[in-house]
Amino acid sequence: MNPRPHYLRGFNFPGSRRVTERVIRTRLNPLQRLWRLVRIAWLRWQISTTEQWLAQLQRDGIINSLSVREFHKQVEAMRVELAIVEQS
Repeated sequence: MNPRPHYLRGFNFPGSRRVTERVIRTRLNPLQRLWRLVRIAWLRWQISTTEQWLAQLQRDGIINSLSVREFHKQVEAMRVELAIVEQS
């Protein structure tokens, strides 16, 4: 019998990634979890309001300007950041 079965689970073991992720998630302290939830809520709010503003600009006929394109890029960057924060 292996004296350290938990030690080997992190390396090349079927399902090792899930086990490692569970261990990491359970070790986050409550303040880190709270901060993560605040970041997720803030990013969702930023994305939502920016998309509403862009839709309003489109309704007003302002479609293809440098600033509008830049805002579209920023929304995409916020979506990527949101995905990363949600998976961490």
